[in-house]
Order: sequence, then structure tokens, then C-alpha cells
Amino acid sequence: MYHQDHTELVAYTYSNSFVTLSSVLEGVGTSAYLGAASLVSDKTLLTTAASIMVTEALHTSQQRSALYEVPAANALGTVSDLAPCT
Repeated sequence: MYHQDHTELVAYTYSNSFVTLSSVLEGVGTSAYLGAASLVSDKTLLTTAASIMVTEALHTSQQRSALYEVPAANALGTVSDLAPCT
């Protein structure tokens, strides 16, 4: 609820909380698409899923930047539990 003397502070707090939650949800969406990519055998479906994943990742990057976090948490875009490429 807004208080007349603290409207900007309260609005910032609610906005910051919303962007934080949104960033977490977008990150989960991005990870889900990347993690499931190896399970998709239909190339058309995989292409569509990849384009959605890119959009999710761009959203995540913008949200992280707005929160003064590193925009690309994992610049290589790899699933964290996979062994590194050799």
C-alpha cells in the first residue's frame, strides 16, 4: 500500500521485488528449454524451442542487468551439470 510520504520508495521496493521474482522465473524457463533440448528429436520443434529459449534468455539478461547483477550468469550457455567439453 502506498503512503503519501514514501510513494517512490514503496514503488521501488515493489518494482524491485517484481523484477527479482520475474528474473528467477525467466531463469528457470531458460534452463528448462536448454535442459530438454537433447530430448527433442523433431528438428522443427527443436528450432521453435530454441527460438523461445533465446527470448527467455534475453529477458533474463535484461532483468539481471536491471538488478545490477551480471547479465549473463553463464556466458557459455551450458547446463551446469554437464561435463565440460574437451
